[in-house]
Amino acid sequence: MLTFFIFFALILGTVESAPRWSTQKLIEVIERSCPPKNLLCPNPQYGLFDGYYWEWDYEAIRNSDMAQTFHQAPELDLPLLKSLKKEYCCRHGPCLIRCGIFPKKEIDLIEAFPRNAADLFSLNLPELEPYRGHVDKYIKLLKLVPEPIVPAEIEEFFDTVHKHRNLIRSRLNKNQL
Repeated sequence: MLTFFIFFALILGTVESAPRWSTQKLIEVIERSCPPKNLLCPNPQYGLFDGYYWEWDYEAIRNSDMAQTFHQAPELDLPLLKSLKKEYCCRHGPCLIRCGIFPKKEIDLIEAFPRNAADLFSLNLPELEPYRGHVDKYIKLLKLVPEPIVPAEIEEFFDTVHKHRNLIRSRLNKNQL
């Protein structure tokens, strides 16, 4: 009987320490977290680079400390997903250039967003009015999520601001805003 309990305890210990998530699942999560279409690429230690062409270094991913953390995680929760993205994805700086993603300098009116949103809408320009609700909603989202994905409506708002920048600047100067 004692042998049975020892055997059961060994099995339980093995099950308890066995990976909960596969390496394939880890790679799938990373690829979905860092898609090139979102202007993201691998951190240098997790990518194989040939000029601007790159692919994931699956061996480096498998051998990383974060992979071990992932394998033992009880669930795929938001903090774990954020940690994976921070570990494996390049989101800022020189590593983006290595992938052929170059920083884009926005005009001052867009750089000042969302601080200047109230001033922009106080001009009552009909070109901006269709975006008021979207901008309000996005500003509320910014208070909850530090770096949310920018919705298409906000991108369109930026395009409209850019298109009418001369009119907006002259009105802001006239109103001393």
